Amino acid sequence: MKDQVIPKATARRLPLYYRYLRM
Repeated sequence: MKDQVIPKATARRLPLYYRYLRM
């Protein structure tokens, strides 16, 4: 995904965000 889809709040949870994408 592109950074534009990642909000600043989610940027702090990059590990959790990437795990969500892999689901």
